[in-house]
Amino acid sequence: MCSGISSKVLHRREPEGRPTLELGSEWTREGLWMAMMDDSPLPIVHDTTGLSAGYRLRWWIRYCALMVFGPADRVLEASPRERMKWERAVKVLNAHYARGTLPDGETVETVRRMSP
Repeated sequence: MCSGISSKVLHRREPEGRPTLELGSEWTREGLWMAMMDDSPLPIVHDTTGLSAGYRLRWWIRYCALMVFGPADRVLEASPRERMKWERAVKVLNAHYARGTLPDGETVETVRRMSP
């Protein structure tokens, strides 16, 4: 078992080599519920592993356009800006897995908070 990136998430390797996420034993049912109910905005993942310069430029232009011309603030699951942040974090997470490296805790938490 690999050492965890954060104190609450542990990583282990499956037989086919793809890391999987497990909740650590320190999570209680109440703590997990509170983490799932967090309605604060998702962070913008600053790790750029697997993101081309063109993708990052288009992402920032689209994100800023949504801030100015997009809809009003919505709940986390319905906001197009939050969806963009989550999709970026998923791309970074998949790029880390493809390279065989472990992502940082911010990326893991962002993906976990909006996972379907």
